[in-house]
Amino acid sequence: MNVNVLHLTLIRTSGYLVASGVPMTTANCRALLAMIDRLLSELEAAGVAGEELENQLLRMAMDRLPCEFPFPENQSPEVTPALSRGSIGYAAHG
Repeated sequence: MNVNVLHLTLIRTSGYLVASGVPMTTANCRALLAMIDRLLSELEAAGVAGEELENQLLRMAMDRLPCEFPFPENQSPEVTPALSRGSIGYAAHG
């Protein structure tokens, strides 16, 4: 197994979590490492090795992130600001 593949998998998955709003606390870092370790065990038990193992590891890790980590709720901003009646200073007609 190429060490660069493990490094790439860890960097990409942790980067995705941070970009998604999941804080990388000590517990989350350990959970991510444990998840990658479980994936490696599963792939090796299935007889996957070499380049195929490298290809499947990142794909499986990215697929499992939503199941393993609580992503924050998506807070979409309002489409438009609230409308309020106002005046631009014209004098009343008449």
